[in-house]
Amino acid sequence: MASTTASSPQPGADALLDKLHGRTKRLSVFIAVLSVLLVVCGVGVLAVLWKLRAIEKELEVLRFAEAVSVYKSAQDFVKPTLNTIHFLHRGYSITFDRVEYTQNGLLLAGMLGNLRQPWPAES
Repeated sequence: MASTTASSPQPGADALLDKLHGRTKRLSVFIAVLSVLLVVCGVGVLAVLWKLRAIEKELEVLRFAEAVSVYKSAQDFVKPTLNTIHFLHRGYSITFDRVEYTQNGLLLAGMLGNLRQPWPAES
């Protein structure tokens, strides 16, 4: 009786080992697929972050361009050219009769006039 009980666990052990081997193989395939998916997701996240960084840089350039545009639209900038009438925001005009670049800076001489719209004095 002892010999039958000792011989009966042997076929069950081989079956359990085969079953364990199959599960181990499936687990290793699952881990490999999961690893590939994690790498693909990581690359995707890095690509999105890189694209966001590029968009942030472009947005900063646009913000600066908008600030310059707002500044220029609020100021009266004129090119120092002779005998050309430049109109300013407050209704005045400037005509330069003399433009000289000296070592002390830019020397301008001309006429200011042509008040088109009277503006109230600011307090």
